[in-house]
Amino acid sequence: MASLTFWQQFALMIVDKLAIGIVIVIVALIGQRIIETYKGRQALWTEISKQRVKHIACEWNEMNKWDAIVGKLYAKLQHILESELDSQTRLNDRAKTALPELSETIAFLSGLNLESISGGLTEQCKQELSPLIEESVQQSAVVGVALQANRFWMGDELYKHCRRFQRTLYHICVSFGAMDFRKLAEQAKELTDCREDVLTTLKRLK
Repeated sequence: MASLTFWQQFALMIVDKLAIGIVIVIVALIGQRIIETYKGRQALWTEISKQRVKHIACEWNEMNKWDAIVGKLYAKLQHILESELDSQTRLNDRAKTALPELSETIAFLSGLNLESISGGLTEQCKQELSPLIEESVQQSAVVGVALQANRFWMGDELYKHCRRFQRTLYHICVSFGAMDFRKLAEQAKELTDCREDVLTTLKRLK
């Protein structure tokens, strides 16, 4: 094969340079497109994460309001019973002006002598707790609506735990309506577990 002339070699070099330049431009464009796509996806997931946090916070806020009302119901029930029953059934290690913790109320109700509770005292509890029970019923409806509205953003696991929390709070309200003191003690323990379940699940969310 005859050797190339100077001009042929020069032309070949120019073609090579152009080919390399075109390849570099194409690679740069593809790289830029990939980076833009990645940034777009990151921005989308960031926005989705913000929306998810917003919707979960909305649901958790309503659930907490209901939980707080139920907590007040337990505290007030203990206060009424302690005020009316024999002093031996009272918790002596707590200032009477302080609201009892749920764990204290569980211990109090679990050790309660149900035979010492008269029909008159049960009726008094119903009357005094009636406003809080009504408030709890109203908040239960709000929680139900919020739970369904935010279900998509919560995900299956968190939704499942919140549904259990919702059912527990509802059953407690039913027990308060019937003034079933024995059930209220058992359900208070379940309420504590449900709170922990939801909080544990929330900590795992990303």
